[in-house]
Amino acid sequence: QEEADRALMLRYLATFPDTILTRDNLMAHIPASAWVVTPTRDKVLMVYHNIYNSLATAAVCLECGLGGEDIKRGLEAFGGAGRRFEKLGEYNGFTLVDDYAHHPTEIKATANAIKNKIHNESWVIFQPHTYSRTKLLLDEFADAISNFDNIILLDIYAAREQNTYNISSKDLANKITSLGKKVSYIPNFDEVIKHIKTNVKENDIIITLGAGTVTELGPLLLK
Repeated sequence: QEEADRALMLRYLATFPDTILTRDNLMAHIPASAWVVTPTRDKVLMVYHNIYNSLATAAVCLECGLGGEDIKRGLEAFGGAGRRFEKLGEYNGFTLVDDYAHHPTEIKATANAIKNKIHNESWVIFQPHTYSRTKLLLDEFADAISNFDNIILLDIYAAREQNTYNISSKDLANKITSLGKKVSYIPNFDEVIKHIKTNVKENDIIITLGAGTVTELGPLLLK
């Protein structure tokens, strides 16, 4: 998706001569929508965060004195950020993606990115990050995670914390269930792999989500 969005963003920038490619023109698009509208009024669909990142970066470059051609060359050369909707590979017909999102807003952006891709069903393997954040944003996490078709929860990644908050992934699972979504709490990596390989179908998308050790799960799924 990021590669396709980059190509579309370059097409968008190419429609503006340097005389009207200004910070204000670019910033005007940022709060708008997922549609980038070119001067010829044709619409280019992109993922929200790629629009925002590309336009905001271009606006900063213009403010610092760089020209349109410099911005276009930089965008062409950009290889993408690791663990930001990073495609790890395919296995038995499903696609595996890894993403660092560990806040409800980021998770919703990732879920929306999946909706823009042709696929059968989406699977998320989510590892909540820190007890304090999970406790504070329990409702928001449940709402964000519910945007996926199939949900697997790992144990909370403690990072620097001790569990003085009396919170666990089971609490998040219960909250998601109360929203009418089915969720599986599977804390063991081996059991997750077994569950995925038993239940995932062709053209499904699986995403490992979180800022902790969940990123180690992707390579194991591809074996």
